[in-house]
Amino acid sequence: MGDDRRGAEGQQHPCARRHQRRGIRRDAQSAGRDAGGADAHPAFDPGECPGGAAASGGRERGRVPANPAERLADAEVALVPNAIQIGPLALPVSLLFMLVAVAAATSIGKWSGRRVGVDVEPILFWTLVVGVVVARLAFVLQFSTTYQASPLAVLDIRDGGWRPLAGFAAAWLFALGRQFKKPMLRKPLLAAVIVATAIWGGGILALSLPSEEQKLPTLELASLEGAPVDLAQFEGRPTVVNLWATWCPPCVREMPVLREAQAAHPAMNFVFINQGESAQRVGGWLAARNLLLRNVLLDTKGQALTAFNQRGLPTTLFFDAKGRLVSTRTGELSAASLAEKLESID
Repeated sequence: MGDDRRGAEGQQHPCARRHQRRGIRRDAQSAGRDAGGADAHPAFDPGECPGGAAASGGRERGRVPANPAERLADAEVALVPNAIQIGPLALPVSLLFMLVAVAAATSIGKWSGRRVGVDVEPILFWTLVVGVVVARLAFVLQFSTTYQASPLAVLDIRDGGWRPLAGFAAAWLFALGRQFKKPMLRKPLLAAVIVATAIWGGGILALSLPSEEQKLPTLELASLEGAPVDLAQFEGRPTVVNLWATWCPPCVREMPVLREAQAAHPAMNFVFINQGESAQRVGGWLAARNLLLRNVLLDTKGQALTAFNQRGLPTTLFFDAKGRLVSTRTGELSAASLAEKLESID
């Protein structure tokens, strides 16, 4: 077993050490919940470590580059549905389109402004602020009831809650109003807004186009009690599949939201597929937090990530009653963003 946990030079794998320390801390925090032995923690696989063999660009299994620059150079870049995976980091494609749109609009606006002798950068900044704020507020207003319990969650934009059309409309109205007050701004300002609209709007439109149909796969996993469960058996009802792990902070944060949704929507299937951990570990973790969940399955080999062509955690997939994939969310869900996704399959 020691050979499996050591790198090419005989040193203990860095991720194995972190993995072990996390387990020790978890045991200290939940003393008495389980025995704390080897079986209470998931087996460590260097291939699943960020920067290890799974993302090492061909380096030997279990070796993690010690130099940070070397790690960055070795980071594998991969396109997965609705996200770009760069090493351990998953970036939503929609966010990438927005960043490119902002960069392009700023460049075009400054270039056009220099040609006519005006500085449009401050106006472009406020145009962007107006567009982003209105896009967020439009989403918040639509799902306002979900924010009543935690109003500050409105500021947490990590949930991906936006209404781009509202943002575009607000940005255009703001830009048009400013160019009427200062005609010299007209050409550079409108050029920048047109470029941003074309890139971000075109990207969102492309993401919304129908893609190759993906259905719930025939994949046999195990329940916490050890009984075999085939994912295909959930077809016939709208189904939410959540890929998670106890060591994943955003997975932990979104779990109460998913638990409440499962209780509030008995006509939907909510399936929680744990990645790489033992039944003892998962069962004890859920019991310690009083999380009463149905359909908790164990995927000790990471088969679900492969079957769904995903890499990051948490990932939540939304299937309609015919077992067809309708939407995917890579990253943490809030009550509002989950409500939005559930509407698409209900």
